[in-house]
Amino acid sequence: MRIHIIACRVLTRELSYLASQSPHTVDITWLPQGLHDTPEKLRALIADAIDGLYRQREQRMLKHFPDVIVLGYGLCSNGVVGLESRDIPLVIPRTDDCIALFLGSQERYLRLFEEYNGTYWLNNGWIETAYIPAALTPGLEERDLVGGSLFAVMEENYHLIMHHGYERISITTTTPEEANYLGTEAGVPAFWIVSEVYGDDGALIEYCRTIGRCDRMQMSSTLYWIGGGDEG
Repeated sequence: MRIHIIACRVLTRELSYLASQSPHTVDITWLPQGLHDTPEKLRALIADAIDGLYRQREQRMLKHFPDVIVLGYGLCSNGVVGLESRDIPLVIPRTDDCIALFLGSQERYLRLFEEYNGTYWLNNGWIETAYIPAALTPGLEERDLVGGSLFAVMEENYHLIMHHGYERISITTTTPEEANYLGTEAGVPAFWIVSEVYGDDGALIEYCRTIGRCDRMQMSSTLYWIGGGDEG
């Protein structure tokens, strides 16, 4: 079976490991973290990623078409509502958000949400794949982020507006620790991906880095005009 996953980068560590251990062929399209703050954009990006698979098939860019498409998302601020695939089964976890996936189930999530009401949940995927310069956001860790949007706080309190970004892809060789994480041998080639997001003043707002097995990753990029001047 060929499985194509469209997922948030906060799942990088877990999905990369599971893909490396799967008996099936798994391709993953990664989308930026934090899109639950803008559910319309999240829905549009996932829909475009799904349509992109069909475009690649029509242009004969895919040797094999997936048997199933899996979303690495929960409901995520209703960002997945209304999504559909033309003729491939589309699998969406029955959860509010990714936290339930990390906790093991929606039932456990609801129980812990009630028990530890007000907790702001983070996982190492969020922390490891994103970097927000402390010099640009003094006191951010002391602000109340529960029930709100991190990006809204950054814009309203620090005037940081995401404007454009870059992604660099290179080939490296795995260290023993990385090889253990990826389920391969040390010293074999691997993709090294570095992503940067800048504000409208050119300041670096977010920094992400990812390593992945060359035999388990498919690269695809979609460019969007975000704003910040005339398109001409």
